[in-house]
Amino acid sequence: MIRRRVAGALVLVAVAAAACGTPSSSNTTTTSTTQAKVSSSASAAVVAERTTSLGKVLVDAKGLTLYRLSADGTDKSKCTGSCTSIWPPLLATGTPSYAGMSGFSTFDRGGGKMQVAYHGEPLYTFSGDTKAGDTKGNGLTDSWGHWTAVVIVPASSGGTTTTTSGGGYGY
Repeated sequence: MIRRRVAGALVLVAVAAAACGTPSSSNTTTTSTTQAKVSSSASAAVVAERTTSLGKVLVDAKGLTLYRLSADGTDKSKCTGSCTSIWPPLLATGTPSYAGMSGFSTFDRGGGKMQVAYHGEPLYTFSGDTKAGDTKGNGLTDSWGHWTAVVIVPASSGGTTTTTSGGGYGY
């Protein structure tokens, strides 16, 4: 049986720089308990799900909501420089996994930093989310693009799929 470890599994790095974009709206939410889905590798990122007013969203090991940026390409991040102080990328050393779901990978952000992606879309947290389950970054638009939480939606075939809330940017 594969040992599962959480300690030291997630590395979040925020680059300290002056912000050059200001989000245009704010959302708040209530939360329920986190159901952790831990990676099978001690060096991989931990990704979990949490129920919020948006539904079940992907979260990091601290319970912070994970977001995607509309301007990003497959395995390419447009969020660089001061953007990363507002929208810290989810970084990992290893291959992240999510129990019952596939589609997680990492790509090189440069400088040896590996960012977690879900179906090729880079994942981020939001500096304005101060507690587990906050979704204040959902639906914000700034100079980098439109940000949406990664919401998990049950698929009709019995599996799971994802969508994003706000702005119609779905998978």
